[in-house]
Amino acid sequence: MAKRLFDIIVAICGLVILSPVLLVVALLVRLSLGAPILFRQDRPGFKGKLFTCIKFRTMTDAREASGELLPDSQRLTPLGRFLRKTSIDELAGLINVVRGEMSLVGPRPLLSRYLKRYSPEQMRRHEVKPGITGWAQVNGRNALEWEQKFALDLWYVDHQSFWLDLRILATTAWQVFGRNGIAKPGHATMPEFLGTSAGRDSGKMTRRKRIVIIGAGGAAREITSALRAINQIKPQFEFLGYVVSDLARLQPRDSSDQVLGDFGWLQANRQSLDALAIGIGTPATRLRLAAELRHLLPDVWWPAIIHPTAIIDLDSARIAEGCYVGAGVTATVNITVEPFALCNFGCTLGHEARIGAGSVVNPGANISGGVVIGTGVLIGTGAQILQYLHIGPGATVGAGAVVTRNVPEGLTVVGVPARPRAMGELRSSVQQEQYQV
Repeated sequence: MAKRLFDIIVAICGLVILSPVLLVVALLVRLSLGAPILFRQDRPGFKGKLFTCIKFRTMTDAREASGELLPDSQRLTPLGRFLRKTSIDELAGLINVVRGEMSLVGPRPLLSRYLKRYSPEQMRRHEVKPGITGWAQVNGRNALEWEQKFALDLWYVDHQSFWLDLRILATTAWQVFGRNGIAKPGHATMPEFLGTSAGRDSGKMTRRKRIVIIGAGGAAREITSALRAINQIKPQFEFLGYVVSDLARLQPRDSSDQVLGDFGWLQANRQSLDALAIGIGTPATRLRLAAELRHLLPDVWWPAIIHPTAIIDLDSARIAEGCYVGAGVTATVNITVEPFALCNFGCTLGHEARIGAGSVVNPGANISGGVVIGTGVLIGTGAQILQYLHIGPGATVGAGAVVTRNVPEGLTVVGVPARPRAMGELRSSVQQEQYQV
């Protein structure tokens, strides 16, 4: 109660005394950036409850052609930089203090999407009200790593007192005068917090791999579901979100709310992720993206993701990097799944079957024993391929087709029994003649 009374008195006096400064700043922001003058955003406060955090605007709303906001560094104006360096943009937060949503001193309120990324220990920072300034702000501010900031926040939660608050407020004035720690080197403020790489397993700290999925459609969501199922057995992965090559091509059915950005985001946040997976069901696209990303991020890990409900003889199987084996897949012995292949839910793989790099076997397809599927092949839903046949690179087997003969490279076959289908330049008469022979 004493802390709350102190907050109200200081905040009201601050608003009255600083009102000329606030009016001048409001006018400058209106002339420089237009309306609105104040930046409002929902942030988690005490006990994680959301409230509307208020600041003076420091950035424009400039967007790319795709409609995505430009990076912070490109939207920050000269006036905005000045307001941030002097912390004047935070003075509007005194309104939050008067309302009781914030305190003068406490952990800074961060983005609401960070809530699901906190460890249980980091979540303790919400045991007190967020503050305009805090222990982390006077001990390095944005120059600190996220883990350091959270450690300082938790220290404050455990040691808060009236005298500590007075010390922090006095030190804040000195920090503002010195303009220290305003931004992380190379960033307008701080890089996005993507979560810690540690989780708890049977009381022991085990490192979770921070993984990003390429694509945001149905195939990507299936991989996300598999990661959740894997973590229920043993925590291994920390899903950060989806990344797409072209934000302009996002569809309404895509999980756009969990999209982190495009490949530029990957480059900027390389140190914040450990692994990638491709959640796209088109063979040619899988191969192209795999090649691009292995060049872009040569050190990233491409795990083979196998849903726990898949039945596979792992002792004899050879499953390469970047593969995905979905729920309910059944495989016998000595199967080979080459890099970046995808075996969707409910398909079956017979003994000694080989699935080529980047190939996609869709739900319910039956691949008999000894079948060799080349690179970049698409096997349609419910298709059946009889024993010891070869499907050439780039070929397509239509949904429900029953393949009784070898399929040459690049050919599309459909029907029961499967026969060639003319598909432009990829379906030459020579290929059809080879198929008939």
